[in-house]
Amino acid sequence: METKLALLADCANVTRDGKLDLMGVSNTINARALPWVQPQMQVVLQFEVGPADWETEKGIEVRLFDADGKQLSAMQGKIKVGRPEVDKLSQMNWILSINNLRFNNEGDYVFVLRLDGQIEREIPLQVNYMPPPSARK
Repeated sequence: METKLALLADCANVTRDGKLDLMGVSNTINARALPWVQPQMQVVLQFEVGPADWETEKGIEVRLFDADGKQLSAMQGKIKVGRPEVDKLSQMNWILSINNLRFNNEGDYVFVLRLDGQIEREIPLQVNYMPPPSARK
């Protein structure tokens, strides 16, 4: 199982025919106040799975760290990999919705993705403090 795509989006879903729809893909949050609560964001992953992965279960973990390496959140679970209708490499999409994520400071953050305990990908995130125009005077 290989991670082909790892990103952050405002909204993502998978259509009935397996297409991945994305909206608001970005690695930046422009916060109008600090601390900032991001109402919703989604970690979107797309995997390529082959015969060795069919009919298995993979442990998945997503952790968020700040620039100092402090862990801010952790989510974990299992992914069940089925067998595709056609015996060949296939894609599998996975979307993790995160609600009300709090950022106390602006700066660099990173989501770290682990599959079966191994670091698979890192998704950087930049939080910028952008006060409203009325507060800049």
